Amino acid sequence: MNKDKLLRLYLKTIDTPLNINGLLLYPQLNEDSIEWDIENPNDISYSNFVVDGRLEESLYDFMVMTGTKDLPAWGKDIYEKCCRVGNVRYFYINQELRDEINAKCNNFTSIKLVDDEELNSECYIMNWDIGYEDSEMFNFYLSLELTNPKIDNVYVDDDTLYDFIQNFTYNGFAQEQELDAVWHIIGPILDNKNMYDITYMYSNVVIGYFDQFGNGLT
Repeated sequence: MNKDKLLRLYLKTIDTPLNINGLLLYPQLNEDSIEWDIENPNDISYSNFVVDGRLEESLYDFMVMTGTKDLPAWGKDIYEKCCRVGNVRYFYINQELRDEINAKCNNFTSIKLVDDEELNSECYIMNWDIGYEDSEMFNFYLSLELTNPKIDNVYVDDDTLYDFIQNFTYNGFAQEQELDAVWHIIGPILDNKNMYDITYMYSNVVIGYFDQFGNGLT
């Protein structure tokens, strides 16, 4: 069986439009590839990295079900040609989710970081963003202003704070501490099945630290 017949058979076995957690995907067979048009009638937040993964699962399940998984006719680039929503990597955050993240950011007013010493500081999230390095890595970026910092319960100036942050960023446990500190903020994104897939994706936090005058500490 050639690739064209295999793809036509696959499209006959799925419901059209393909419903992926509320997103509607419409396939169009184009020679040896499938193009997918997406509709979002319920204004759902999503990343096409994750949607692509759902399409790959759908096609893989079909291959297993029909016993065709190892047929050479599929070609090595089958997922690239048949399981991609658009040619540009992008994500969409609806207003509801954005407001939820903003509310959690507004309530994030203090942070503790531990190196050889312990920093406790009031803080303010200046801005935040998200991004995907690739299909497996989700990043949460935030700019964090530190005010009234104390190291081992003693108030310190911005020069001492700068030295601490510089040393902390080389701490082998820095990323783990930062992720723990903001986990409650990114939780709604990680719980969204169209933005994050717990079965194969990893999450990371990238924090840019600033002093009370807006000077970068990292």
